[in-house]
Amino acid sequence: MTENKKILRIWPFWPQGLKYHDHYLAEAMLDDGVETLFACPTYIDKSYISYTNNALNSNENSSYLVFPLRYFSIFGKPIPFNIFNFIKKIKDFNPDIVHIFGLSNFTTYFSLICLKMGGYDGKIYFNDHSDPSEKKKGFIANFYYLFFKLLYFLVIRNNYTIVVPDNGSKNELISRYGKSIESVLKFIPLGFDEKTFNLSIASRSSDAPLVVGFAGKISPAKRIEILLEAIQDMSEKELEVHICGFAKQKNQYQESLMHKIKSSKFKNIKVYDFLKKTSELATFYGKMDLAIFPGSISITTFEANGTGCPIILYESLPGLQHRVSNGRGHLFLETNSLHKLIKNYIELKKETIKHDEIHLSSMDFSWSNIKLRYYKLYGWD
Repeated sequence: MTENKKILRIWPFWPQGLKYHDHYLAEAMLDDGVETLFACPTYIDKSYISYTNNALNSNENSSYLVFPLRYFSIFGKPIPFNIFNFIKKIKDFNPDIVHIFGLSNFTTYFSLICLKMGGYDGKIYFNDHSDPSEKKKGFIANFYYLFFKLLYFLVIRNNYTIVVPDNGSKNELISRYGKSIESVLKFIPLGFDEKTFNLSIASRSSDAPLVVGFAGKISPAKRIEILLEAIQDMSEKELEVHICGFAKQKNQYQESLMHKIKSSKFKNIKVYDFLKKTSELATFYGKMDLAIFPGSISITTFEANGTGCPIILYESLPGLQHRVSNGRGHLFLETNSLHKLIKNYIELKKETIKHDEIHLSSMDFSWSNIKLRYYKLYGWD
């Protein structure tokens, strides 16, 4: 029931050169004949600039099209304004489903106005991945949240299904908009591209040392210093650590982290710039015996599992058990617990790590399976 279906995905920014859940879903759904159009301001937050490229104008993925929304900015927030062009585009594309990312942004309400004015009478859904660990503070931030809370109650409240990827986002939305929002929340987890992240790229050595690694955009929320603290007294013959995710132009946190790495008693640490190509990231995980995420959660934990790599993940919020279920890894809270978990893996013989089983267990979270949950949500099953 999916062939010739169309989805309009509306985003409040465009992560040039990076892909997130909607982009992977668009690729996976294209295999079933689903056409996707993204509409978004061609805006990217300054914190992402060092990790991106001008993909919108050059190497954009052919699995979907992008309609750029013209915008101006207030306090770094894009506000689209080309109403009539967007209404025309919506009518020309004629989507079966409109799926909007984020409740607290100007693009969402701009889009709802355009859909109303254009007479769209199809289904509308939302995704919201609000992370309580990255919630901003201060007068402007508080005013921003209050403003969109008011808009939510006036326009959206309990009228649309909102997909959340974990309990952290669920709890954050309840704290912002009240208990009643729980009635429209739908849990669908994030996933990974099994065509890229699989056992075929594995190149792990059966010899010591145990090779562990982190990959992601390095920021204070990722708490890499906790990993450095946990390995201080370990043997360099037994453990090798890879840290991947530095920007070409390092920020203050990254410079501080590099200083800590250079001054660390543990010297068997290798560092890398952020990997923009998913194939390079897959190769990275294919060499790791164990992936460690000492800070905020990331979609890449699923990608590590896809290559058969077990993970150790900081329990930054409740409800992360699905990230490590069926023997795919462990959660931790204290640095001492991380230290003990790493030591346990060192004491294991490397060949006892069941990479094949981890890969098979992770397949429930492949995009080819996750998309089926969206088809059921849309009534396309």
